[in-house]
Amino acid sequence: MTRTSQLEFFFPQRTRHALLITAVTLALSLLVSCSDTVSEEQVEFTQGVITFMEEVTPEQYKIVDEQIVDNKEDSKIITQYIDGHRDTMTLYEAQVVNQDTTTQQRRYYHRTYYGGLMGYYLGRSHSVPPSPGVYQDPSTYNRVQNSTGSTLQRTARRTMVSRPSKSSSGFGSSSKSSRSYGG
Repeated sequence: MTRTSQLEFFFPQRTRHALLITAVTLALSLLVSCSDTVSEEQVEFTQGVITFMEEVTPEQYKIVDEQIVDNKEDSKIITQYIDGHRDTMTLYEAQVVNQDTTTQQRRYYHRTYYGGLMGYYLGRSHSVPPSPGVYQDPSTYNRVQNSTGSTLQRTARRTMVSRPSKSSSGFGSSSKSSRSYGG
């Protein structure tokens, strides 16, 4: 009996295909699970945005418009209050307010502009879309997303970045327990 016929006798063709598929799948899964880096897309907006807000009731705000500006540094929030006065906050000032968790202003005012396109400049993930509820009405939300939002996404600089994975799992990983049992 030749080697090929012995192989066919012990492992029929269907079994050989199944073994080959299993071996390839196992090899690929080991490669993927043993990887110590993760690739992710980073998005950097090349343009800025001006967010226009109105106070609709005391301490309740809605975004009425968002427009593109050429430079990110020119981004700002312009708010029209019920009493008629108008306030402008620069991107830098918004970043300071974003870090201050003690002020009452942050709770109401911040919630609105952070939910719009300005939130991207303050640390909100680019994978989280703006919240329709912070806009004056659905047509305002749709208009802003189809114009300003589309332009920001289209002109953004995108790069793929590899970083170490946060957790190790799979073949060869070690696990350290934070539990301790005392005696």
